[in-house]
Amino acid sequence: MRDLDETLHLPVVTLPDGDLDALELLLGGLINDELSYPIGMVGTLISAPAHPELTGAPGVLLADRDRTPLARAQLAPESASSISSSRLLAGGVSALARAEHGPFRGNRITSPVPGTPVVLLDGAPTPVLLERIRSFRNTVASSIQFVLITTSAEFRNPDFAGLLAELEAGSRLVGAVNPGILVVPPDIPAAIPLARLRAKVLLDARNGESLHRADAGKVVLLSGLSGSGKSTVGRELLDRIRTMDRHRAVLLDGDDIRQFLSKGLGFSREDRETNVERIGWVAARVSEAGGVAICTPIAPFEETRARLKTLAEEAGGFLLVHVSTPLEICEQRDRKGLYAKARAGLIGDFTGISSPYETPLEPDLTIDTTLVPVATAVDLIIDRLYPGEQAGS
Repeated sequence: MRDLDETLHLPVVTLPDGDLDALELLLGGLINDELSYPIGMVGTLISAPAHPELTGAPGVLLADRDRTPLARAQLAPESASSISSSRLLAGGVSALARAEHGPFRGNRITSPVPGTPVVLLDGAPTPVLLERIRSFRNTVASSIQFVLITTSAEFRNPDFAGLLAELEAGSRLVGAVNPGILVVPPDIPAAIPLARLRAKVLLDARNGESLHRADAGKVVLLSGLSGSGKSTVGRELLDRIRTMDRHRAVLLDGDDIRQFLSKGLGFSREDRETNVERIGWVAARVSEAGGVAICTPIAPFEETRARLKTLAEEAGGFLLVHVSTPLEICEQRDRKGLYAKARAGLIGDFTGISSPYETPLEPDLTIDTTLVPVATAVDLIIDRLYPGEQAGS
C-alpha cells in the first residue's frame, strides 16, 4: 500500500518516441540496462528534464504522449549534463502498464519469440527472396514469420504503411504468419535486441539499405535574435521549396504560433521553452507526413533546441540554421519598437537585452544577413536539404 501511495505522488516525465521504443524493449527483455547503451544519453538509462519537482524525488514515472505512466524508474544521484542540466535515471525500471502508443501496435515485437523461425528483412521481399523462403516451408514444421528490422525514425516514415502491406502480401504468398516489426531505438545496435530474440533465424535477408526516401520530411529551425532576418529567410525558403514541386512546405513563424498555438503564454523562460516545444511537435508531425516544416522562433536556449531536434529526427531530417546577425544591426531594424521598449525597461526577459541568447554549439549553417543576401542564404539551405541538386530543378 505504501508503494502504491508513493507511486501516485511521483513526478511524471513524458518520453519522446525513440525513448518510448527503448523503454518497451527494456521492459520486454530485448535490451538490458546493464549494457550501458543509452535511452537518451550515453552511459545511462534515460535522461529526465531538470524540473523542480524532480528534486528530492525517490523516482520518476515514465509516460507516453497521453501521459499514461508505463514504468517507474529511479533517479541517479546528483547526475546532470553540463549542456542540458538533465537529471539522469539509474536502473531498477519496473513496468506499470502496457504500451499503446505508436502505429501498427499489433505487429510490434518487444519481447523474445522462442520457437518461431524467422526471416530478418529491412525492406520489402523480392520475388526471388519469396521463392527462396518458399523452399524453407518444406523443412520447417512450424509457421515462419517475417521480422522487419527498422529504426524509430523509419518506423514513422509515411511510406512505412505501404512497406508493411508488401510484407503482409509476401507472408500470405509463402504461408507465413503475420509479419512482425522490431523497432530499434537511436544509438542501440540492432544486434543487441536480435541476440535476445531467442528465435531461430532461417535467413538474414537484410542489406543495410535505409527505408528513408531521398525526399523524406524535414524540419528546418531558423534560430536567432529578433530582427535577425529569420522570418524573411523563412518566407523566401518556403516559396523556393514550393516551386521545386517536391514537398508540401509550411512556415511556422513565431508570431503566428503565439497568436494561435501558444496563445496565452508569456515570455518567461518556461513559457518560451514551452512555445518552442509546441512548434517542434507540430513541425515533427509535418515532417512525419513527408513535408518540410520551416520554424522561425528565436529559440534562445540550447536545451530547448536540443529537444526540438530530438522530436524532428524521430520523424525525419533536421537542419539547424543560426541566423547570426549582430545585436546592433537587429536593433537598427527594430520595426516593432521592441528593443527600444526593452531598453526602457518596459519589456522584461527580452532576448539579447535582459535575457540571454545561447549561441548554438553545433549549427548546420551559420548565416549573418548583413553579409549574406537573402537569396544566397536560401541557396545555402537548399543545398543542405537537397545535396547535389540544383535549386528549382
